[in-house]
Amino acid sequence: MAYTNKNYKSGAELKRAWLAGETILIHQPGGMFPLKPGDVTLEGPHYPAPHTWYAGCYHEEGEILRLDLPGCKKENERRAGPGCRFA
Repeated sequence: MAYTNKNYKSGAELKRAWLAGETILIHQPGGMFPLKPGDVTLEGPHYPAPHTWYAGCYHEEGEILRLDLPGCKKENERRAGPGCRFA
């Protein structure tokens, strides 16, 4: 599980930022286990608030390159370019 660097209060807020073209960075809380490139599950809002949303994503170097939420397919394809393996 990972957090976005900005504390999005809902999955809808995260999705709006993604569709608006914002660069979204993620991190692993505590830093004991560094994030490896690939698929990861996001959760929010940040602790100590109870988590009320979850989303899947693909990231490299802590930057989200694909967001797995309904309605994000076109933006994922636009960011990835044609033939990209993670689109």
